[in-house]
Formats: sequence, structure tokens, C-alpha cells
Amino acid sequence: MGKKKEQSPKFGAPLYCASWPAGDFVLVAGGGGKKSSGIPNKIAIVQVAEGQLGEEVASVRTEEAPLRMALHPQGTSLVLALGTGMVQRFDVQSSPGAPPVLHQAKDKDRLAHFTSVKCLAFSSDGRMLALGGEDGAITVVDWLTLRVVSDMRGQNGLRDAVKDLDFSPAHKDKVLAATCEDGSCSLWAWEQQLQIAILDLPQGLEKGGAFNRCRFARDGSRGLFVTVNQRGEAHILHWEQNEEGELLLERQAKAHASASTAFDISRSGAYLGSATSEGDTSVFSSATLAPVSQTRAAHMVFATAVAFDPAERALVSVSADASAHLTPIAAQRRGISSVTLFLLLLVLLLMVVAVFWALGLDVRLQHALERFGNRPGKHGEL
Repeated sequence: MGKKKEQSPKFGAPLYCASWPAGDFVLVAGGGGKKSSGIPNKIAIVQVAEGQLGEEVASVRTEEAPLRMALHPQGTSLVLALGTGMVQRFDVQSSPGAPPVLHQAKDKDRLAHFTSVKCLAFSSDGRMLALGGEDGAITVVDWLTLRVVSDMRGQNGLRDAVKDLDFSPAHKDKVLAATCEDGSCSLWAWEQQLQIAILDLPQGLEKGGAFNRCRFARDGSRGLFVTVNQRGEAHILHWEQNEEGELLLERQAKAHASASTAFDISRSGAYLGSATSEGDTSVFSSATLAPVSQTRAAHMVFATAVAFDPAERALVSVSADASAHLTPIAAQRRGISSVTLFLLLLVLLLMVVAVFWALGLDVRLQHALERFGNRPGKHGEL
């Protein structure tokens, strides 16, 4: 199941986030923070060719080191959460076969009042942008107007920094999942500014376990996938909402022998991607939580982010060691395994042998009858 590690290309700065627009170019971003570090803060545009990451074909400087990024579902905008807590927006122009072109958005000043942002996520229809704050605040912004439509903070927010956010497509993006630095995971009806559920760790994970990242299902179901780190190991939990509205634990599986540090779901919802503190990357089936593809030591140090190809051919991961790595999944999804192919060929061979043996037996029987003078007559008569 595990693949042999290939040399992961490096891009001159610690990488903390990644996105994959439609096409064969990946966006990876990071940097050294302060100018005195001498390490650039940038978004690198990297080409993918023949299942491999190529060279950096272009780059765009950022105001600070990008720590998280969210790509608009239509691929027209890119929003960054910077190391200073500020937000920076780029307009994205795409052309078939050409690298995307990024321009600093003209409405830069309208984003200046969003501070201490730690994570962000677009709704599935791209109409809303959720921002998670260092102070535990969850802010939902109308993307078209950049007007705040919901602001949950203080007693109406989380107790600690927001670690991850995701909208639920099955609930028409009216429900948000949020994980917190204190290890909790909660669900919010953000229009009412109401916390509607808090997940409990299942038996066996309640001692020392902490919720880490969260993603809602993308296939129309009311599922929620959450990673849990416990005692240096990572687990994936699949929760499902029943007809009564209760969230029930559907399935759980150990994902890694080290802590998960990055998590994402593919566009169709068929795959889950995870990467670890040891630099390992894995792709899992969302239906069974079974591993589909794995790369051990894809990075020299901890991975920081993963993102799926929209066509679901591969998973890109990035790391603080400045490297990016591609884990292919198309062969496992669309191809036929060598064992299956061998069994099919064996069955066909046995069928051919059986047919020829039967034909040979019939010829030998006719020869035997002829030797004894019993030739078959017409119309079945002897």
C-alpha cells in the first residue's frame, strides 16, 4: 500500500498552505514572516505534468507569510490568512493550459478590519466566507459585499482559538463545523448564532484525545469527517446525522501512527486526504475509511496542508521543510490491480483449456467408435 518516496521538490520557503484550481497547476504558499528573515513570503505556482510536480513557473509576493488559504469554489478568488492575523485577497484569472494569473484585489482596504484570523473556509456555493479567530470568534461574511452577516464571539463563540472550519453542503451551508485549540468540535447554526451540537470523543479516545480538523461530506449526505489525535496517533471519525437530527458515530479507523497535521476531502467526497507530523501522506476512502494510497516520509518534517486535484487524480501536500509532494490516486481508483488481472487471465486460460480438452475428447471418442465399426448414422441412427 505504501509507495516508495520520490524526491520532493522544494520551493525556497517554508510552505504552510496549498490549493489546486481546475487544471494542471498547484498553488502553494508560505514564507519566512519578517523581512529580516531573508526568506520570501509568496504564493508559488507549480506545474503538474505526467503525475509529477514540476518547477515553479511563477510566484506572487505576499504581505506576510500565508498560513492558510481558501480558494473560491469558482476558482476566481484566493483568500489568505497571514501570520499577522490579517487577510489578503487575490483575484485569479485562469486560461486553459496556462498558469493562473494572480492580482492583488482592488478592495484591499475593505479586508483590513479582519484581524487575528487563524483559519477560513468558503461555503459550497461561494456566497459566504467563514473566518475563525485567534480569540475564538467565528465570523461569516457575505462574499459579494464583504459585509459581516454573523459574528459569534465571547459567550457566543469558542473558548479558544479556532483551528478549522467547514460549511455543510447538505444543510444548504447553514451549518458550520468548527474545531478549537482546546480539542473540541462543535456545530453552529450561524444565522441564529447558535451552537447546536458538541461532539463527544468515543470510548477509547476520550483520554488524551483531541479533535483536530473537520470536513463535511460532499456527496449530499449529512456526514461529518473529523480527525482526532491521541497519544501521538491519528484517527478518522465519520459521524452521520439521522432523521431525528442526532449525530451518530458511523465509523472510526486509525489513520496514522503519528499525529495528523493536515486534512481535506475531495470535490466529490469520495476521498479523504491526511498528512502527519512525521511527513507521511495518505488518501482514504470516505466510504470505508480504508487507505487507498500512502507515501511514507514524503517530507523531512511535519506536513502543514493537503489539497486534492479537482479531477481526483492526486493529492498535493506541503511542509515546513519547503517541499511539496504529489500522491497519485488515479491508479487505485480507475485501474485494475495486478492480482485482479492475474486472476482474470487465469480464469480465461482455464476456460480455453477446458474447451480444447472437450473438443479433443469428442474426436478421440469418434475414432474409437470407428475402430469398432460403429459409425454414427444419419438422423441419430447407428
